[in-house]
Amino acid sequence: GQWVDIALTDVMMACNENVLCMASMAPEDAPAPCRNGLRRLSVTPYGVFKAKDDYFVLGVDNDKRFAGLCDAMGRPELTLDAKFDTNYHRLQNRQEIEGIVEQWCAERTVEECVRILRNEHLIPAGPILTTVQ
Repeated sequence: GQWVDIALTDVMMACNENVLCMASMAPEDAPAPCRNGLRRLSVTPYGVFKAKDDYFVLGVDNDKRFAGLCDAMGRPELTLDAKFDTNYHRLQNRQEIEGIVEQWCAERTVEECVRILRNEHLIPAGPILTTVQ
């Protein structure tokens, strides 16, 4: 073993990098402190989603990837909806858009979600692995 010395404040700052940047640059747009589970507060949909058989991660970090996600779900009209056309608007309507994505995921297995999203539409997605697999 070796000695690892890390300041807790440094770790806290690194873990909250996105929220700190948002609060520094545009305090009025920074999300209020909340329990967010495994979701990102600065972009959506981005985080852990439940498929029919297990959980997987999905990362839509810009409008182009959101359009790809909509195509993958067979819902291209969502990109034209003023509630979802930009990340800013998606954040304002987070529950609704994540609900739509969750419903789509719940009808498929992790393997199907990852194949459709990552392999067919180039959307960052992958299974959550454990050391037992």
